[in-house]
Amino acid sequence: MRVRILLYFLTLVVSTSNSYAAPQPGGTLDPAPLVDEDDPQLKKIPAQLRSFEAEPTSYLGIGFGYAGGPYLERDTYSQGLMGSLRYMPFEPDELPSWDYQVQVSQAQFIGLGAGYRLYCCSTDPFLPYLRLGAQIYVDGKSEMAGFVAIRRWRAHAGVGIGEIFNSEFGLGLAVTGVDLYALFSYNWAL
Repeated sequence: MRVRILLYFLTLVVSTSNSYAAPQPGGTLDPAPLVDEDDPQLKKIPAQLRSFEAEPTSYLGIGFGYAGGPYLERDTYSQGLMGSLRYMPFEPDELPSWDYQVQVSQAQFIGLGAGYRLYCCSTDPFLPYLRLGAQIYVDGKSEMAGFVAIRRWRAHAGVGIGEIFNSEFGLGLAVTGVDLYALFSYNWAL
């Protein structure tokens, strides 16, 4: 019985609200009229600190496509499926311009490269761009000493559309010849 009375006392007396003020007719205790301007104290805080969600600063793209051409030697022509992993850093409120790529082909060639994107129409929802880059291909089954061989370096040029879902088509030019590629990828914001 004593425990029950103690619980009633704690529930009804201690937990009740102590605010018994009469409601004000204006709805606020401050008699000053409301102003439509921004708060001057919040203007001093940078926009990055005022936002609750962190804005992405890079994309990580995983793509699949098709490529063909004389990658390592002039007389060998390989073609087939390829997988690609691209990292694209960028400043907030800007589009990514530089990207770094690792590519693996069906013939077990490994491509390492970097590219620069030139956007045609940044207000277009499809974001068309021209990508210029350099890439090196080495044979994944043999030695990695191909970095010094000039015939393994390629200049790439491609056109593409998209930011999150991306489609890119292009060609590469090297001493060994011309290669073609098509790449379809999805980019995750990091």
